[in-house]
Amino acid sequence: MAALSRCSKSLCSLLLLVGAVLLSYRRDEIEPFEIRPAAPVAAEWQAPPAIAVNRARSDAIHQAGSPPQLSAILRAKPERRMSRLRIYGIARTRAFRALWMAAELGLDYEHLPIEIGEAGARAPEFLAVNPNGRLPFIDDDGFALFESLAITLYLAKKHSLGKLYPASLQDEARAWQWSFWAISEVDRGVNIWSLHAVRLPPAERDAAKRDEALKVIAAPFKVLDAAVAKQPYLLGNEFTVADLNVAAVISRAIEMDLSAVRNLQAWLACCLDRPAARKALALKSKADSQTPAEVTRRIARINRL
Repeated sequence: MAALSRCSKSLCSLLLLVGAVLLSYRRDEIEPFEIRPAAPVAAEWQAPPAIAVNRARSDAIHQAGSPPQLSAILRAKPERRMSRLRIYGIARTRAFRALWMAAELGLDYEHLPIEIGEAGARAPEFLAVNPNGRLPFIDDDGFALFESLAITLYLAKKHSLGKLYPASLQDEARAWQWSFWAISEVDRGVNIWSLHAVRLPPAERDAAKRDEALKVIAAPFKVLDAAVAKQPYLLGNEFTVADLNVAAVISRAIEMDLSAVRNLQAWLACCLDRPAARKALALKSKADSQTPAEVTRRIARINRL
């Protein structure tokens, strides 16, 4: 008991000592907490070149003092670079369709006007891209694609969704409808007529094939004539990929007598008068004028036209 009593006395003494220390503690002696700025960053972050260029153009736009200055800035183009889109095929072929679309979209592209046959589309390096050995085909930054209307639809959707390429599912389907219609209903007939009315040497033209071609396309031309009688373009009031595809397929029909289908005639002339169409047509006309008769004969022979 004596030991317990001594322990209790010691504990009480300790508590009294702690209390005395706490009572003597003064608030104003506490060192105030100071918030110091972080150490400066060693080096300022540098924007990647593309971001820096866009930022510079954006700053310039905000500083532009008048609409003419603003327009000039918006029209300014970035530094020239190598094109990522290559279009293969001489413009006389269905490559004309891809060339027209690229011009319509204002794309930077490289045109490689290779010919048909063993020295051209059927050469090993080109068969590796399009094993069908036909024209055109494209290389879009490593993405290879053949079939002319697949190319135009792809480019339009990639670069002009909601404008040249329809935004709605229904209008998209109608664009496909008219594109497929052109290939299945009028493409072959127009080509046969063109060969035997214009392109082959006069002595080698077959009047029977020419007249038969006109009979084959008469009915579908009436369908197209009725479609553009109701509205300016195939999908409504605006020119779209549907118009480009169909007009490109039947572009050689502009040399036909289209007096029986006046609406079609006016619509086709309107489509082919677009600046982009005229640019592609100039390439096509030049290629036509430089095509040897033997090549034209080979086209007729290979395609059984």
